[in-house]
Formats: sequence, structure tokens, C-alpha cells
Amino acid sequence: MVLVIIAILATLVAPRYGEAIARARVAAAADRVVAECDRARAQARATSESWLIAFDAANDTLFRRDVALLRPMTASQTIALSDEPYRTDILSAALDDGGASVEFDLFGRPDTGAAIRLQSGVATRRVRIEASTGVIEVDR
Repeated sequence: MVLVIIAILATLVAPRYGEAIARARVAAAADRVVAECDRARAQARATSESWLIAFDAANDTLFRRDVALLRPMTASQTIALSDEPYRTDILSAALDDGGASVEFDLFGRPDTGAAIRLQSGVATRRVRIEASTGVIEVDR
């Protein structure tokens, strides 16, 4: 009898647990995208050089680098959102200028706006970059 009750409870709890994990993963991935954009903005201001964030939806990756390519690419500058701990897909990266990257100038201003849509399981988030204000935020 006890095993039957445990089995019934497990069937009720398991889907909710999976949804909670998906929500946590996509939220962490969205926070990482915001952090990388903030890091690119800070590096642009600190070095007085343009830095960019490029989005590759096909490979679920983004990378941050200086525009002049004065520094070599390192593994720490490329983030695969499909890997642990995120296990998240980039559904779309819609940039206002139709490109694939957002460039932050030496004052930390983005050259274009963007909406990056992320998904893990049934959970989704959208990261927005406002070109006019430079605000970067996550729509929950």
C-alpha cells in the first residue's frame, strides 16, 4: 500500500520537478547573456575600444570579443548555452539591424537593439537590449 502511494505521488511530482529545472536553467542562461553584455560594455568603456557580443542560434553559442581583434579568442569568451549548467537553446536572436552581433562603443552604447529568445524544455525567456537607452533586461 505504501508503495502505491509513493508511486502516485511520484507521478504527480515528477512533471513539476522537470518544469522547475527547465525554468531555473533558462533563467540562468538569460542571466549569463545579460552578464556577458554587461562585461562587453564594461570592457568597451575601460579600453576605449568597441567590443561586441555575437549570437549563433544554430550552435546555441554567444561570444564576446574586441572589434579590432587585438586580443586572441579564448575559451572563456565563448559560451555554449547548450552545455551544462544551462542546457538552453537560442531560439532566435533578432537584432534591429538584421545582423548577428551587438557592438558596444567606447562609451558602452549598443549600436543596435536586440531580442534574444531562449528556451529550455517548456520554459522560455527573452533578453532585450534597447538601442536608444542601452538597457539590457530579461522579460520573465
